[in-house]
Amino acid sequence: MFNVATSRDPEVARALKELYKSVLDTLVSLVENGDGKEPPAAVRNTHGSRTLGWRLSGARGAACGECGCDRFTYEPEGEGVAFEFCPACWSMRGEDRVREATFEVGRELEKRVRDLPPGMSLSLNVGGEELPLGPPRAPGPPCGDREAMESYRTVARTPLEIGRQVWMGRMAFEGTDDVTRDYREARRWFELAARWGHGEALSMLGLMALHGLGGRRDAGKAVELCRQAAERGYARAETGMGRLCWDGEAVPEDRAAAMEWWRRAARQKDAEAQLWLGNALIRGDGVARDAGAGLALVREAAESGDADAQGYLGVVLLEGRAGPPDAREAREWLAKAAGQGNEGAGKRLAGIGG
Repeated sequence: MFNVATSRDPEVARALKELYKSVLDTLVSLVENGDGKEPPAAVRNTHGSRTLGWRLSGARGAACGECGCDRFTYEPEGEGVAFEFCPACWSMRGEDRVREATFEVGRELEKRVRDLPPGMSLSLNVGGEELPLGPPRAPGPPCGDREAMESYRTVARTPLEIGRQVWMGRMAFEGTDDVTRDYREARRWFELAARWGHGEALSMLGLMALHGLGGRRDAGKAVELCRQAAERGYARAETGMGRLCWDGEAVPEDRAAAMEWWRRAARQKDAEAQLWLGNALIRGDGVARDAGAGLALVREAAESGDADAQGYLGVVLLEGRAGPPDAREAREWLAKAAGQGNEGAGKRLAGIGG
């Protein structure tokens, strides 16, 4: 998220953005230095010559657009405006109705890096070069991998460590060098994060319930959890709801509903949703045929690096399903998909002598 504010008066917008960036910094510091059990009950912030205060209200804000978690509402004690804070991704938004201004500020990238497990890093593409971003080093002498992971696991048990709980769930679900695959353990971690409404945690719990991973199979519960995540705006869950509605698995078949879920996820640039929606438009399956729009969606998903979309785009171009065939470009996309391990693309490429 970019730090932004809007107002008819540019100076009002600038001042609002700077003030609430400062408030967010103070609130994050309180979270980091607190007991981690719940968001701080109050926050006081000095910015320029003013000291302002806010108190946590009992109201929950709308779900966070970044992660789906519950936002917590803070009301001003005097001067200032109310805002909503997401403890899972350190984002904040609010509205000054008097001056007809809004603001959204956040430290999501910093939060993601801070939540990374030991030994993992993120990368930013800067001018075509990958810039690795690793988690901050803990103070004191370095410790071994096992000790570092155990320390990370201990911290993740703290209620507000939502990002680390999700990471622990991912690692237990997939299995890593440091974490044994254990679906029951994954379920326990995702349940901790899901208590705060985290979209990925809800979605993963739904997936596990659908397939009976880490517990008994419960299709009804799976749909309920997936829908909760989707209604919170989590794109992968929106895509999942589309698949469920399209296939008639655990819910009555409803192609129109599937298309709407995929449209919602595609607007968030979810590659899988773009692929499924694009395929339906190219084929005219469940929707009026629009090969051009479908091809554009599939191409966008392929350009984002999705191997399935790259393989499908190669086939579409090779067979001319959405326009004149283009064997040269088809080979290029099939090769990209095959290079990422897409076996179907590799076989198709070999069949045409690519």
